[in-house]
Amino acid sequence: MTTMTYPVFPDKHEHEGVVTPAAMIAHRQKGGRLPGFGRPQGAVVCLERGLPEQMRRRVRIRRVGRLLGDLYSVRSRQGRVIVLANFGLGAPAVAAQADELIALGARRLVSVALSGGIQPDLEPGQIVVADSAIRDEGTS
Repeated sequence: MTTMTYPVFPDKHEHEGVVTPAAMIAHRQKGGRLPGFGRPQGAVVCLERGLPEQMRRRVRIRRVGRLLGDLYSVRSRQGRVIVLANFGLGAPAVAAQADELIALGARRLVSVALSGGIQPDLEPGQIVVADSAIRDEGTS
């Protein structure tokens, strides 16, 4: 019996990807999942499920399509800001979606997420702006 090892390509990052973010955007547009709209300047990536529904209480948004998750346009920004939500968790998913948002035209990305902490002086619901992180999943 012949066994096949998992391919290891030491110089893989020196080559073009097999599928580019721009090709994925074109595929989604062709399939009707991403109708045409203006190029956004920025994007909010929501890792918390249900955040767009909560946003609707204060900000007018409308669903404009799908990447791996739901894509919304902020109406008061005339489509210059889009919101991506409900696409899953994990650094690989966020990295793939960030690439597609950039391919759509976004030049500024903001990530909104939940996390845990061990600081005794933090109360539930407090906002923390991280300036560094411990990474160990291989994508960061």
